[in-house]
Amino acid sequence: SLIVGDEVGVSVSIRIVNPCKITKQQFIESEMCTEEIYEFLAISFVHGISQVYAGATGSGKTTIMADIMSNIPDHRRLITIEKSVREFDLVKRDENGEKINNVVHLVTYESDDPTRCVTMQDLLTKCLTMHPDAICVAEMKNEEAWEAQEAARTGHTVLTTTHASGIKGIYPRLATLCMQLYGDTPMNTLLSFVTEAFPLAIFLKKLDDGKRHIMEVAECVGVDYEQSRAITRTLWKYNVKSERKVDGKVVIDGEFVRVNPISKELRDRMHENGVADDILNKYSEEVR
Repeated sequence: SLIVGDEVGVSVSIRIVNPCKITKQQFIESEMCTEEIYEFLAISFVHGISQVYAGATGSGKTTIMADIMSNIPDHRRLITIEKSVREFDLVKRDENGEKINNVVHLVTYESDDPTRCVTMQDLLTKCLTMHPDAICVAEMKNEEAWEAQEAARTGHTVLTTTHASGIKGIYPRLATLCMQLYGDTPMNTLLSFVTEAFPLAIFLKKLDDGKRHIMEVAECVGVDYEQSRAITRTLWKYNVKSERKVDGKVVIDGEFVRVNPISKELRDRMHENGVADDILNKYSEEVR
């Protein structure tokens, strides 16, 4: 009675983990992304480029991030960190049921006894001693953002998600989360940290027709210190061309557009990490 008014009744929200894995082809067929975008994100991740996925609840950010992670070679160690409930299932097994890849799924532990609690921040700190090749922080909501960006800036590949209303809101959001732990650190300093940590930002949205799309893939190329904002370079975006109603249902027509090539700095970094020239040339060509 203290939480819900007697006249309105009770509302229950249940989040059910879907056991079915969505494949790359399904992402493409459902127009969440194109094959070109998917391949770019997968190649970038496998070759050490940290990424942050953003959007509202239900936008599909965790779903596609999990599939991008499945591209990591089996011998590399991948550590995932989730809060309370494990949704990721990236373990691969052979025909005899033996585990064939090197993945560790970690989950926080909550207790009424504060000494027994294990937070995302705790897990992030501990997992750095486990020699990870890649780390996934399922969602950043609190001060764990500080450890995540520190890990990304010190040579680890980090994938994570956060809530934001668009690409421009992602980096201020991450900086604000870091401020929860180090509130005295200037905003511009925190922005420089998170932009260095996560060169790629991906924004997803569920439109009114029920379809989920990657609305924009952007590269962060610096910080405008006078305006205290990140400077981003759009690589791909989803353009809505029309919206209409058919038999009472919303129908949206749109298309993915390649906007800019990757920067020379990102190309050089990916090349140093082992991406071949013929692959990089596809993403470095000027858009006509």
